[in-house]
Amino acid sequence: MKSKNPNVKVTRTNSYMAIHTHKDGSFIAPERMGRIKAIIEDDPASVNLDLDHDPVAQVCGPDKFGRVLGMSVGISKTSLASSSPAKEQLCQQKQQHSMLEERFGSLERQMVTITKILLETREEVAGQQSHRRIVADSSATSNAKDPTRSQSHGDSSRGMELCELINMHQEVVAKERATRANIILDATLDTPMDIYNVRVCLVIDRTKRLFGSKRTFGELHLPTAVKWPKDFTHFL
Repeated sequence: MKSKNPNVKVTRTNSYMAIHTHKDGSFIAPERMGRIKAIIEDDPASVNLDLDHDPVAQVCGPDKFGRVLGMSVGISKTSLASSSPAKEQLCQQKQQHSMLEERFGSLERQMVTITKILLETREEVAGQQSHRRIVADSSATSNAKDPTRSQSHGDSSRGMELCELINMHQEVVAKERATRANIILDATLDTPMDIYNVRVCLVIDRTKRLFGSKRTFGELHLPTAVKWPKDFTHFL
């Protein structure tokens, strides 16, 4: 019985009924087995009572002469009592082992999730770095073709003004400082766009996303520099 389902507790009553049942389902002692089944049907929890009060004891009487009904030969109440603490300890160890397996499985799933997040973050950072290099190369090329523009940008970088970042709904999401004339043409976008390198000082809506990124303003460590479209930058 135990080998078929190791997680189910086998009581003395279960063992007794299994021993006294033929393969065809008939009982060796039908009248006695009928009384035992009636007790179990009336009180299913009675099978967990001690050996002096379980259904077998109620029908067959207390065990005598160093033997226990429903158990193997040579097993007595004394031997059962002495082995009870060890069985209880084994049961607790199995429960602890099961809990540890569940926790390990949970930690393993968490590690998989964390690994995915780290890989996505690494790809995002690599993409941002590549984007910065492309913009920088584009800016350097433009300055080389038009030295006066480069000089103008160099002079204007010294005078930063207070401005607001606006989203597509004309809502202010942050306040920052930027140089009005220091505009960069970002040719890497589907539609080339003039953008500012702005220094964010105050975030109004932490849930709004940064331009060209999955990150939000709430993830910034202020003060910090970000890129923002010229058309959505209002100088005060």
